[in-house]
Amino acid sequence: MSKPRPTGTGGKIYTQRELEEMDVDELDLMAYGCKGGEICSFKPRELKIKWKDDLVNPEYKFEQSGMDWVRSVCFDEPVEVSVDDHGVFSLEDGHHRWFAASKLGIELQGVIEVKGNPVKTILAMQEKSLKSEDPSPSF
Repeated sequence: MSKPRPTGTGGKIYTQRELEEMDVDELDLMAYGCKGGEICSFKPRELKIKWKDDLVNPEYKFEQSGMDWVRSVCFDEPVEVSVDDHGVFSLEDGHHRWFAASKLGIELQGVIEVKGNPVKTILAMQEKSLKSEDPSPSF
């Protein structure tokens, strides 16, 4: 499995109050497809790189040693990945592993930190869904 997908609400429309009373892990699954602390698989291109400067060192190592360095990278530990209100998964830590995985064409394991507010995310998803179903003409 690659990048988690939100499970959604199954078509049910929840109020903010109903959502606030739900279990946070259930909310995270609905909003983001994963919960905090969970380990998920990602293709490197599915992760946003927040700090491009963190790629300077792995790029340098690749320039110096090429694929020999890439093949020497250990993938035993998952990278750290955050997810925001918009469902964007970002690499927080593990840039060497991300770089090597991208060169090898393999998936990474990432431990999830939820930085978004799942209630806010679900309410926005519901609103967007309702607007797309509205048959009334817009002027």
